[in-house]
Order: sequence, then structure tokens, then C-alpha cells
Amino acid sequence: MTSQRPRTEIDPDRLRNWYDFQAPFYRLWRDDYDSPLVRAVAARLRSDLQAGTIFDAGCGTGLFTIGLASTDSAWRLVGLDMSAGMLAVARKQADKLRLDNVSFGQGDVLALPFGDATFDAAVAGGLFPNLNRPDDALRELWRILKPGGRILIVEFDRTSMSLVVRLFFRVMILGQRAVSTLVPRFRFARRWNTRASTIDRDAFRRDLRRTGFVERDVGLQASHVFFDCAKADSSGSRPG
Repeated sequence: MTSQRPRTEIDPDRLRNWYDFQAPFYRLWRDDYDSPLVRAVAARLRSDLQAGTIFDAGCGTGLFTIGLASTDSAWRLVGLDMSAGMLAVARKQADKLRLDNVSFGQGDVLALPFGDATFDAAVAGGLFPNLNRPDDALRELWRILKPGGRILIVEFDRTSMSLVVRLFFRVMILGQRAVSTLVPRFRFARRWNTRASTIDRDAFRRDLRRTGFVERDVGLQASHVFFDCAKADSSGSRPG
């Protein structure tokens, strides 16, 4: 069992309802395609990926999908998310920017609709606290990466959050609780709190190693923690 399982079970259908509801407003505060966060991910990928296909797991409204596609036309980005509302916003933004190296699809990161060893690299931002079985998602990401493929995971680490970020989380969580009290279809978890919506850095590093990823670097950037890893097994077989 993974050490990253949230304390409270998440209802995926209600979570999807919540993100569909947020979608028209989400990118107004989240999606700066030229942010230090996006630039940091792009710089890390560019160090050994001059061209190729990159998968964005839980892409939302396209922060990394669109940001990376805008950075380098030699990269092809494929974003996947469970929320049709989020994807509609992402597609609209990609069309507005006239990006022809990006595509989006709706799906489940626990059962990715791709063959083994499909992608050269993968990114995931803010994904794992939304999952009841994050260990299954890690295995799926390992499966769809080519041998030696790079993965960059970006999350909030609960032990490294500044007071400002902690305050933001508390306000966001209180807002979600207030809305879900009035609208039960948005009530995706009983005890959604800062702990449940962030990760523990050391525990997550252990999960990555157990899955078969080799750690290249772990660091902080713009109040986020980066896990920069590569698929270890050159044979392409899944770890036992």
C-alpha cells in the first residue's frame, strides 16, 4: 500500500463535478504559461529531450500542456484529464494560441488509454492528492514511458509550505466546504484538509523508487517540490 493514500476517500464523480464547476475560473489564478514553474519544468526536460512526445497526467486547463507546447514546437504534448469542463477550457486556450503540437483527451490516470512505452517524457502537476490509489497511477505512468523516459512530478509538500501558501490552502478548502454544503454533488470528500491535499516529500520519494523510477533530483521551485526521475528498467518490463 502506498504511503501517499489520503486520509479520506475521494468520490471521483463528485470531484469531477467540482472541477467542471471551477473550470471557467480556474485558469484565471492558475494558468500562467510563462511562469517560473513552467520554465523550470521546460528547462529540466530540455536538458536531454530535444524532440519527442510528452504526456501531461491530470492536465486540468493546460498549465503544463500549453506552457510546454508553447515553449518548444519540437515537443508534442498530450494532455489527459477526467474533467470535461477543464478540457474544454484547455482546448479553447490551445486554439487561441494556435498550437498545433498539443492534443487533449478525457480519461482516467489509473487506466491510461495508451500502449506500453508510448511517451518520451511525462509531467504531472497537482495530481496525486486527488487519487485514492496514487500507487496505481505511478505504475501506469511507468508503463507508458519509454525505457529511460523522464518524469517530472510537481506537488505541494506539506512540510515545505510557506505561511502564505498555507493560508491560501485554508481559504481554498473553506471555500470548497462552504460550496459543497450548499451543493452536495460537489462534496467529494468528508474531511478535505491541507494534509489530504498535499504530499509528504520523503514518503513520495519511496513510492517512486518502489515503482521503478530512478531519482535524478528533488528540489523546490515557486513553493512546489519537484521530483525529477527516469524510468529505470531498460527492458521495459514492469517491476514486480
